[in-house]
Amino acid sequence: MISEESGFLDGRRMTVVSVETKPILSIGPPRLLFEGNFEPGNLGGLNFDVSPDGRRFLMVQSLEATSPSGDFRVVLNWMSELERLLPSQ
Repeated sequence: MISEESGFLDGRRMTVVSVETKPILSIGPPRLLFEGNFEPGNLGGLNFDVSPDGRRFLMVQSLEATSPSGDFRVVLNWMSELERLLPSQ
């Protein structure tokens, strides 16, 4: 018997099902792991990842779920931006 669990995000709910592949394919009922306000994936892609040990998730929370102190910015071409803000003398 080969048995493992597979997780999937269903709206706000992270759900897991048990999967057995031997002697025949058998899929158990979904079980709720946790709920949250997470960003949807792009173009049907995954919007989360699982750590190699299977014990933690990496997920992006929706903006309405975070406080302003949790915001961050990505600056492309940051050296040009730095030179603009702090011109050399």
